[in-house]
This record gives sequence, structure tokens and C-alpha cells, in this order.
Amino acid sequence: MTGELLLLRQAVKERSPLIHCLTNHISINDCANALLAVGARPIMAEHPQEAGEITRFADALLVNLGNITDARMRSMLLSGRQAREDGTPCVIDLAGVAASSLRLDFAQKFIAECRPRLLKGNISEILALRRGKTRGVGVDAAARDKELPVAVLAQEAAELSGQCDAAVLISGAADIIACPPALFAVENGDPLLAAITGTGCVQGALAAAFVSCGDIIKGATLAAAFLSVCAEDAARAAKSPGTFKAALFDRCTIYLTKLSPNLSGCGGWNMEKFDLSLYLITESEGLSERDFLRKIEQALANGVSILQLREKNKSGREYWELALKVKKLADGFHVPLIIDDRADIALAVDAAGVHLGADDLPVAKARALMGKEKIIGASAKTLDTAVAAQAAGANYLGVGAIYPTATKVKTALTSVDTLKAICRAVSIPVAAIGGLNAENIDVLKGSGAAGVCAVSAIMKSPDSGAAARLFRARVNQCLRFA
Repeated sequence: MTGELLLLRQAVKERSPLIHCLTNHISINDCANALLAVGARPIMAEHPQEAGEITRFADALLVNLGNITDARMRSMLLSGRQAREDGTPCVIDLAGVAASSLRLDFAQKFIAECRPRLLKGNISEILALRRGKTRGVGVDAAARDKELPVAVLAQEAAELSGQCDAAVLISGAADIIACPPALFAVENGDPLLAAITGTGCVQGALAAAFVSCGDIIKGATLAAAFLSVCAEDAARAAKSPGTFKAALFDRCTIYLTKLSPNLSGCGGWNMEKFDLSLYLITESEGLSERDFLRKIEQALANGVSILQLREKNKSGREYWELALKVKKLADGFHVPLIIDDRADIALAVDAAGVHLGADDLPVAKARALMGKEKIIGASAKTLDTAVAAQAAGANYLGVGAIYPTATKVKTALTSVDTLKAICRAVSIPVAAIGGLNAENIDVLKGSGAAGVCAVSAIMKSPDSGAAARLFRARVNQCLRFA
């Protein structure tokens, strides 16, 4: 996971995204400087007559409810509606909704109309939004709420995520990031973060920058991890809140390759295993081994979240030897490797798991062989086979083909209506497969799919890195992974 966060951090530096921030005047300068420090370009236009227009050209939108004004509320709605129309990632910082009915009511209206992709707040703010009532506190989390265990925070975040169809970031001693099935805790930071004004707002601005160049969960996780790790290092050099603040911004500027967050999954969810958003299935026909591995490496560096090695015509030994090389690449990017068909090969190379078709080892037998820690995916074309695969112990489903495929694997088509019915019927994540590419995945909008499988769209492209990057951007636009 750390490798993926570093790649995302590098992407912001290279792409210099434009981030439109409608934030409070208490922290506006710090938010702008933090964005500049990581390589993004801030713009803080808040006049109602220009806010929506400027959002049209932005790569992400941040709205922060701190120190709220009538003019800023009008601008936030105009910009939020524009962002929703354009598919631009939007982050809302719920500053003060636990203290003010005005802010709480506005937050509810904004979420309903503008559908932000990430909701950020402290635990008191999250609880206020969850329950629809203020909690009699200021803009900081109440002492009683800070004492809640991490498991409770995780549950609240997960439930609010489902309630609002958005990812949730709870800031605190442990930052919680949730969009089931992905759920993370970042347990870094330093008490000096609470000794200076606006660090929570800075975290929101960083989140907007990072989600502009990657998926919502990774962007939110990086925002929490990056600020917290920078704070730990800054605190070692600081003598007071004043020197800490200067050191913190110095670290935000220089930290690019040094990032080691204390990152953990919560509540049984683990993004390392179940982030199906961009699922690459390999195709080696017509490629030398060198070119094949290079294509995989480039794709891994540009947004692939899970990788399946599929080789239908290799001997067991050839498959094993190639799997060892592919696993080394996948491990370097902290991307789980799934082996197609062969549970024995998966175990021999210690892959993350295996994917099984109708003619392969039954899911229940594979589970007994591989144990509970390995991922088992199963192909499903009908509602009955999907439900049966989940009951047998599958961790995810591959459903399709949605369109005719150009690979050697021939299969009958599966309708999008069937895909939707399967997504509603099972509790495990579903990835759509079959002839999907960056131009046609709009058909999956609203399907409930957790991811898209790509084969030829990436493996047959002359530039697999560029193809993966484009596919990732389209996936983020078309499916509500966060």
C-alpha cells in the first residue's frame, strides 16, 4: 500500500492539479501553502458570480464549512453542482456541523444536491451528520467522542459512507478512512498538530489534491498518512507550536520518497486484498517475456489495483516460473497478485489468491486447500452461480462478459441487468469483465460493481502505462468506488 501512496504523491507533483478551495479565512493561507508544497495549484475564488465557472476548470473541489458566510454557501452550491455535472472529485470538510444547525442543515443540502465523493470531519462532526442533530460542542471533537474506540469509529465511518454514498475520513488521534469494503486506520501524527490552528483544514485540502490524481480511498488515505508522518518528523525538530508549523510545511515540501505510515485494515476489511477498482488480467500472446513484464510494470505504476496472471497454455513449470517474476513486480507496487485457474501455482509462489472458473477446482475445495487468508475469486454468469460461489467461500466475483472479448477466452454475454441483480444479491464485491475499455464503461454506472476488469484495453495497447492511467481516470468517473 505504501508504494501506491508514493506513486500517487509523485503523480500530484508531476501533474500539478488545479484545486478550487472554498474554505474559511482562518486557514485559507495555510491550505494554499500546503497545496503548493505538494505541487498542486490552489485557487480560492469564492464570489458567487465566478465560483461555478472556475470549478469547471479545476481538477478537484474542496468546500470547507468553517467560518461560514451567506456568500460562501451560495458559491459552494454553485461549485458543487458544477463539479457533480462535470464528474470532478469534490471533498466537503464538515467543519463545525456539530456546533451549528446552520452548518449541519447546509451540509445535508450540499451532500444531497452535489454528491461529494469524500466527507471529512472529526468524530463529533461525523456523529452529528449521521444522527442529523448538533452535539453542543465547538469546532473540535468533544472529549467524550475522542474516547470512543477505533472499532466504533470505523463502524460509524462505514455506516455514514453507505448513508451518503461517499468515502468518509474521520480525523483524530487515529484517522479512519472508510468506503466499504475498504476501511483503513492511520495511527500516526503528533499532539502538536492540535496546538496550531487549521491543520484539519489542511488535511482536507491535501485530500482534494490527492484524490484529483487517483481513486478516492487512496487519496484520502494518503492525505491522512502524509500529514501525520510529516508531523511526526517535524515534531522531532520543533521546540514550540511556532517552530513546529514551519517545520511541518518544510516536510510537506520535501517528503516524496519517505513515507512509512502505520496503516492497518479495520473490521475485517482490507484494501490490500479487495480493491477491485482496476483489475488487470494479463495477456501474453505475441509478446516476448521482457515486453510482457514491461507492460505489466507500466500498468502497475499507473493505477492498477489488483493483478491476475492468466496463462492458459503454459505447462505447470512455465506458469510457476513466470508467476515468480510477475509476483516480484506486483510486490514492488504492493498490488495483490491473483493466479488464474491454478491453486497449486498460487500456493507455490505465495500469491494473494486464485481465480476460479466453472471448470476449475470448486471454490469450497480451494478454500479448504488454501486456508482462510488467501483470496478466492470466482467467475459467475448468473444469479444462482453468484450466490452459490459466495456461499462456498469466494471473496469476490468476476461477472461477464459484458461485451464480446478479443481474448482467447470465449464466453457468452451477461447483461448489465444481470450484473446489477448479482451486485444486489451478494455481499462480496463484484468486478465486471469482458470487452470493457475506457470508452464503453459508462454502461456500468449505477450497477453496483466494485471494479472493472481490463485485458486487451491495457495489454494490447502500445503504451500500457498510458492506457492504465486513462482507464483509471474513467473508472473513477463512472463507478462510485468512493
